[in-house]
Amino acid sequence: MQFKPSILTVSLLTILTLSGCNDSSSPTPNTESSTTPDNNSVTVKAIDGYLANAEVCIDKNNNAICEDAEKLKTHTNKNGEVNIDIADAKYNIIVTAKAGQTSDSDRGGVLGKDYQYILKANPETTAGSTVTVTPFTTLAYKNNKTIEQIAADLNIPATVISGDYVALKREDGENKNSAKKAHLLARSITTTLPSTIDKINPTLLDTSISKIQDKISELENTDKDLDSITIEISDKGVADSVTTYTLNKYFSHAEGDEPHNYMYMTSLNKAYADKEGTKYVAVIADKTIIMAPKDINDPTTYQFKIDGNDLITTKEGSESTKDTFIYLSHEVSLSVPQADGDLTLWKKRGEFTPTSLESETFIDRKFYFISDDSTNTDANPIIAEMTFSQDKVTIVEEGLETMSLSWSIDESGHLFIEFPEGDTNMTLALISKDSNIMITKDQNRTNTFGMFLSSKNMANMIMQKWSAIKK
Repeated sequence: MQFKPSILTVSLLTILTLSGCNDSSSPTPNTESSTTPDNNSVTVKAIDGYLANAEVCIDKNNNAICEDAEKLKTHTNKNGEVNIDIADAKYNIIVTAKAGQTSDSDRGGVLGKDYQYILKANPETTAGSTVTVTPFTTLAYKNNKTIEQIAADLNIPATVISGDYVALKREDGENKNSAKKAHLLARSITTTLPSTIDKINPTLLDTSISKIQDKISELENTDKDLDSITIEISDKGVADSVTTYTLNKYFSHAEGDEPHNYMYMTSLNKAYADKEGTKYVAVIADKTIIMAPKDINDPTTYQFKIDGNDLITTKEGSESTKDTFIYLSHEVSLSVPQADGDLTLWKKRGEFTPTSLESETFIDRKFYFISDDSTNTDANPIIAEMTFSQDKVTIVEEGLETMSLSWSIDESGHLFIEFPEGDTNMTLALISKDSNIMITKDQNRTNTFGMFLSSKNMANMIMQKWSAIKK
């Protein structure tokens, strides 16, 4: 299938307008590295890792909903902090992590999903103090328990989960190991949260947490580094560990027992992918990588450095180039090369070999499908909303065109969507997948990739970045 570019161009403008991406009245990030409360304020600290550029709401009507009038004008800083008036500390405090906007100190790029934390109002909060808003305070609120009761349920000291466990685990002391466990549990709980507080089902959340704790207990008896992983629940309800990356870790020299760290990359633009194919990338020494065709012949050596989310590479005798990573995980990482108009897909270890999809991934779920509809190196990113039922998918191009079509997982494990006569059916194989993004390959068109995103905010951000680069 090829979407109609004229319709989708208008649709993209509609999406960006509705989402307020260029709204000058939007709150601004707090870029200060630290926040010092005065005698009339309290510091709010948002943590699973430190959440930067997150929205903060003072829930003055006590309905656990972050309403526009309740949002602070300033977002959290890189330490997850923002100041509020002491008078506002008597209300519930809601922190909203926004996909495509908020970053987490545990990982590179921006978050791929929306979620919220809440801290129950505490009239005894004193001026000059710091309060944390975390998955644990959210559990306490949703289960109508104290943080001490939640600590007892989780078998972690209350002094750990009520404070800054990220900082505490760096200190030598009796609570260091408990803080490591709390940090892992917090970032793992986050992966199970829906987009807003009101959508949290305490029973389902407790079931997920039980599975996560069982997996953590299993890993505690191994040599696994708890700081390097997150526990995620699969579509089939199984808890497993996945590696959590910052950009420095992603391009570290050695990983596990391997003599060097390697990965594969390809362009999501068909013309570039046809021309360049899949590249093999290996970190062969500290700050040194090689790049080669996937058959690893004729490699080129580069020196590199990491600057925030930027990978800056230099080949001897040439100018430096920069790739900005906008999303980072073990299975799916995305970067924007500053010199080209494409979007680059990275994957650890395995190549981009088509594998099977499962119906459980799609049933009763909504996705935002993005691909490049260009026939040359001038990218033409397009987007469509897809809502799946048991056997039908509704495809909406932002109100301008709606199609209800049959879908299935065919005998080869491909997502098959049947289009009207005269249009090309969609047959998609899975290339790579994490909890937020699925990368697919069109089996009817060579080197034609697409991505399914569960978050509209993340989809908007990718479209915005990609469209800005191609201009």
